[in-house]
Amino acid sequence: MNILLDFRPFLNKIPSNGEYFCKDFFHALFRNNPSDVFYIWTTGSEHLSSEYKFDQYHNVRRIHTEIEIDTLYRLITFLKYPAIDDLVETLAMKNGHMSWVGKFDVAFFATPMPVLLEGDCIHVQITNHLKPLHYPEIFLENHMKYQEKKYYKKNWKNADINIVPSQFLANELATDIDEDDEDEESSIFVSSIGITQDIARFTPNEDFTIEEDEIDDILEMNNQYKENTIQQKIYDDLPDSFFYSQETLETISNTIQAFALFSSRYSNANIKLIIEEPFIDAFKFTAFLKRADNIIIIPPSSKEKRIILYSKCAGFIKPDMYNTEGQTLLEAMKCGALIICSTHGALPEICPSENFFFNPTLYTELFKEMKNLYNLDETEKDILSKKNITIASSHEYSWDDITINIMAKLADLLEEKELSI
Repeated sequence: MNILLDFRPFLNKIPSNGEYFCKDFFHALFRNNPSDVFYIWTTGSEHLSSEYKFDQYHNVRRIHTEIEIDTLYRLITFLKYPAIDDLVETLAMKNGHMSWVGKFDVAFFATPMPVLLEGDCIHVQITNHLKPLHYPEIFLENHMKYQEKKYYKKNWKNADINIVPSQFLANELATDIDEDDEDEESSIFVSSIGITQDIARFTPNEDFTIEEDEIDDILEMNNQYKENTIQQKIYDDLPDSFFYSQETLETISNTIQAFALFSSRYSNANIKLIIEEPFIDAFKFTAFLKRADNIIIIPPSSKEKRIILYSKCAGFIKPDMYNTEGQTLLEAMKCGALIICSTHGALPEICPSENFFFNPTLYTELFKEMKNLYNLDETEKDILSKKNITIASSHEYSWDDITINIMAKLADLLEEKELSI
């Protein structure tokens, strides 16, 4: 199969992107389907960076359109410019990636913008979140112009396959697909979240060793040594005991109130609260900066620093009002963190019931769960930590089975299309 991947949404560093799960999903697609060819399409100023590490696969090609996407959509809609798959096919042929008789069999999209494809190309729609529909006030106007449910609904209904990360989102999506036409069906694959494959618990005092067969040259060894040294310094700068909360603008006030109540009741605990902003400068101009010395607000963390925060925190707080995938929740569990999470969205279907749950609109509930976690004895904490690691590391959260099932479904759809011609 020749497969088009619209990778543009993952290159925008804007809050409406949420916690995209698709990098891991695409890695699983590439490694499990070596005989298929995948064309990653980008536009305008959005270029695929090396951080995605897709160049390691022999079956991946890059195709770039210099035209910005808004201009391209106008050309297609009003001037009858070629459809997206036809346009990218032409670029692929021009670059020598495809023969002149080549065409895309399948196109994957992860955007609410109108998907404009030729009739014989199978449409796979990835939906990661609907947060802009629920909290549009925190997004810039130019980021919101296509964030309307009519675009989501049109793409869902026109897709041959829909892929979503949680049962919570699958239920919401299925309701919207079926609300106008009960006979309309669109296959939905629930990802079971698909944990980031290379998350590992950080142990600060372990000996740092590299096996000789794991390195190509001395330069790579030196880079890994430097990275470990940086991680050690970040670890040393952290408080001895702290709750770590990945905040949203809707829940920050409740979290601070809950922690203030906890600190007053347990003044001898000497626990601090580290709050991670949802995006850079989210709280820069808010009253929340007028806080006690035991509250630390940090910008969005790098992957390396997050692993250390997960591994050392007394409890990881996830207070989202509307979370559709909970990837960071699984990352924290895999690092052995004890979890205090919202009862809203997809989080309860991911987090084991032995952890702690609260209504994110009620600060008193969060205070209660902070207290319950703090009062666990060390043996109970160790048992729960190991259980979280086991569950988050289980095969249930691998993308491999999901991608194999999706590709089998696509093969069946292609066969049906060929027989119908």
